Amino acid sequence: MVSAGHADLIANGDFENPALNSNPVFSLPVFMPQSNYVYPNQTVASWTYVGGAGLIDTSQGNNAWYQNAPPVGFSGNQYAFVQNSGTLSQAFNSALAGLTTVSWLEGSRPDLGCCNGNQTYEVRLNGNVIYSNTTPSGQNFLAVSAIGSLIAGLNTLQFLGLTQNPDSTVFLDDVAVAAVPEASTWAMMILGFFAIGLAAYRRKNKLILRLV
Repeated sequence: MVSAGHADLIANGDFENPALNSNPVFSLPVFMPQSNYVYPNQTVASWTYVGGAGLIDTSQGNNAWYQNAPPVGFSGNQYAFVQNSGTLSQAFNSALAGLTTVSWLEGSRPDLGCCNGNQTYEVRLNGNVIYSNTTPSGQNFLAVSAIGSLIAGLNTLQFLGLTQNPDSTVFLDDVAVAAVPEASTWAMMILGFFAIGLAAYRRKNKLILRLV
């Protein structure tokens, strides 16, 4: 769990930890080194993977998830996936309650005949649905964001797969939750807006006096 104090409350949002291409912490048959992916079915590096959720490593070339080339637009070497009715989640702490922006990159598996990217999924913050979508097969990574509400204390962010068809998969990367500004920050912002408005008002009055 991550405490508030940084702009982003999510830990390991880029899914680069653990690196699957070096000393994997998983054992067969969960870890598939020949295809560089893993279904952890456990909490690893702040993320909890349940059912059809896991990690894909693109650094080793061809991969069963995309054949010759992965979709473009992700960062680093790894990203997460949610397949069928799998769930990806993280619990984190926030010092304050309030509206927040949740952002991530969304891509999908190409249509490989046996498998595809036509995955319907939801994003929930503290049990409330803040986003839902059905990704088309072969979608490159796109930036997505949604507004949700943080509570002071423990929060939970979830990505839930809703498609029961075999091997329908959405890809996810660069997940972030913006921290709620502290009261002192809000006060400074309000004072800043007031100062800007006052300066503009004075400039306007000086210009009027010069023209008279």
